Parts: sequence; structure tokens; C-alpha cells
Amino acid sequence: MRECDHFIGEGFTRKTDRWLRREDTWLAKGLKRINNLKGTEYRISENKRITDTAIALLMAMPAAIPGVVLLAGSFFEKPIGHPFYRQPRQKTRYQTVEITKFRTMSPGSDDDPNLTLTHTAKYPPEDDPRNTRFGKIVRAFELDELPQLIDVIRGKLSLVDIRIMPASDFEIIQENKPNIYERWEKDYFSGIPGLFSLNSAINPDRKNIFKRLRLDIFYAEHASLGLDLYTLYRTSLRMVRKAEQKIRHLAGNPIV
Repeated sequence: MRECDHFIGEGFTRKTDRWLRREDTWLAKGLKRINNLKGTEYRISENKRITDTAIALLMAMPAAIPGVVLLAGSFFEKPIGHPFYRQPRQKTRYQTVEITKFRTMSPGSDDDPNLTLTHTAKYPPEDDPRNTRFGKIVRAFELDELPQLIDVIRGKLSLVDIRIMPASDFEIIQENKPNIYERWEKDYFSGIPGLFSLNSAINPDRKNIFKRLRLDIFYAEHASLGLDLYTLYRTSLRMVRKAEQKIRHLAGNPIV
């Protein structure tokens, strides 16, 4: 996070970390008064649902302008089909839900889950050879998932929880990580899967579905309003860092 610390201010990032991670700060004590639930009880609470919706609404308003630009830009990509991409994900043991993204890959390019897993492990999202030209730019700045804020507002997703996954990934995890799968699956289904996750906030290899499991379990057991805000804060730092890298690169001054 050095680039982020330099961009925003090292003192600020350290103080915010302390405020959100330690339980003896004035902020932590204030958050407990708002919602003192933890773990599964917190994840399924009505208070979390209200907080998720409020924050998602605040995020959706400034996201509307780049969203319109991306929607317009997608129409110039041929052949691309519908500008939105909807994919079924596993919400409960017996229920799937469709999440919405801006389309960044050619239609049908992710039909093979094993190929998707291989590409995810081998390439950064923006360098995936399945990307369209426009999709490469969108994924470089992680803007393809902006429409999922609407899914949060509609109650289809949590804003922060274990990241929602396609059913095919469950089979892959069970086959490759049988020792931890049962515990992870139980935690996944004990809440409402989310748009953002602790894994995506702090794991450098966040796209690796095997390396996310212990962070998912940690979140499920320690979930709280403070941990959700910490996750959103760390996610924003990571995205600012990535945007700074891309802007410098495009300006001809790549970070070494």
C-alpha cells in the first residue's frame, strides 16, 4: 500500500487503520452503539441491510456519470451483444441470483469454468485475452461491477460479505480443498453473499479462489459494522492505488 499511503497520506491511512481495527477507539465504540452484533447474527441482521442500502445509494450517485459513459462506450464495441452481462451466482444452497456487470468479454467466452479459472490465475483482469478492446480499459480500472450497486440496493446482494460465486466454483473448491471446504461452505451460506469482501480488500492474490477461503471464514466469524467499513476503506485504497498506477502508465511514467 505504499503508493496509496503516499497518494493519500501515510498518517491518515495509519490512523484510519487503527480507528477501524482496534476496539478501544472512539470510532469503534461509536459503531458498537449503532450496531453491536457480530458474526452470523450481524450478517443476517436488518441493521446491516439498512446500512448496506444507505452506503450503496451514496456510492451509486457519483458512479452514475462514469456508468453512463461506460454504457455509451459499450455500444461501439462490435460484436459484443448486450452491453450488460448477467451471470447466475449461488446465493443460497438452493437458490441462484443473477448479478449484473458491464460486458467486457465477447459473448460465450466464459462458458468453460475451467478455462475461466486458468485465465484468472494466469492473467491480470485487464490482460485477459478474452477481453474486448473496450473491456480491457473497463477491467483495468475495475469499473465493470458498478451495476452491482443496484443489485445491493434491490437486496440481491450484501454490500460487504463473502464475495458471491458461481456454482461451478464450489465444485472446484470441494475437489481441490476438501479439508476446508465444508467449513467455508457453511460460512458462505450463513449470510447473504456480497459485492465487496475482506478478501478483495487485502489479499494481493484476490482472484485466486483457493487463497480466499481463510479470509472468507475469518470475515464470517468476525463480521461487524466496523469490519465492513474497514473492508470498504481498504478496497478504496486498493482501487486508488491501481488507478494511480494505470494513469502513470498511460502518461508514459510507469511505476517501477
